[in-house]
Amino acid sequence: MSAPIYLAQDPASDRLTAEDVIEINKLHIAGTPWDDIAQHFDIDRRHVRRIVQGRRWAKVHPANAPELYSENVDTEPRYTREQVDEAFRAAYKAFIATLTG
Repeated sequence: MSAPIYLAQDPASDRLTAEDVIEINKLHIAGTPWDDIAQHFDIDRRHVRRIVQGRRWAKVHPANAPELYSENVDTEPRYTREQVDEAFRAAYKAFIATLTG
């Protein structure tokens, strides 16, 4: 990595390195939930959201620095929209079934 990147925008930024932020983005791309990422790095979920949306640490965001991210990381969605909709409908039906007995 070249020069260090310093941010004073968030208190959590002081605790994270550029390598941490790259790992956060990789975990997000791989489908890891924001809450799990936040717990792993001991930061707030909102800070994870800002990082993966490129609102914090934009210089190392995948859209701005794709060379920092391995080609081995799967950037394609894990599920199609139809699969997500089908899973949601099944979960909703199961939830309603538990309410109605």
